[in-house]
Amino acid sequence: MQKTKSYNGIDLLEKILEFIEMVPDYKQTTLNSINENKPRLIRLKRIESLVSAFFPENQSESLKSKLKEMFSSKKIDLDFILSGDFIEKRDVQEYLELINQVKYEIQNFGSDEIDIADLKNVFIAFVEYKKCIRKILGFNSGWLSVSRKTSMFTIRVTDSISSNLAGKYDKIDEALEILINPKRKSFTEIELISKFNFPKENLEEIDSDNW
Repeated sequence: MQKTKSYNGIDLLEKILEFIEMVPDYKQTTLNSINENKPRLIRLKRIESLVSAFFPENQSESLKSKLKEMFSSKKIDLDFILSGDFIEKRDVQEYLELINQVKYEIQNFGSDEIDIADLKNVFIAFVEYKKCIRKILGFNSGWLSVSRKTSMFTIRVTDSISSNLAGKYDKIDEALEILINPKRKSFTEIELISKFNFPKENLEEIDSDNW
């Protein structure tokens, strides 16, 4: 029996990072321009669904407006998430778990006062670092076949370095999860489909058909 997949806040971020890797000029991309590109369209619809789930409309009118703009305007706007602006809409008390962790790990240094601006800066820094990690881990993903010793040499050397990152950035993902999803909510794919219009299409099959 296939296990039902559940989604957390970090899954939303991963999908956004994947999308902007596929669409580097996403800031200049319109919704209409990807309407015929099913792999990109389904990915964007998944992002829309997860944003709706983790940032409910009743959180605040300003956030509600931002989310509406994100998916109804002509331009694709994911920077509201990537910039950490959503953190400014929340009460610092929601982040006591992360604040206490920071104070525990960084003692006898600086002030114990941590505000929303500090947390937003952590989010921005970790997102940028995660982009770098994804780039390094995917460095050799473009190879379809190898016929030269020199090519295999470059792959093996770079992979031997990149492999050292495996499992070493869990703490970054944990902090990002808390910042996105401080209430530790989790949604099954069935819930997302029934409540948040998560697309039912099999993305792997779509990618294969559009290769």
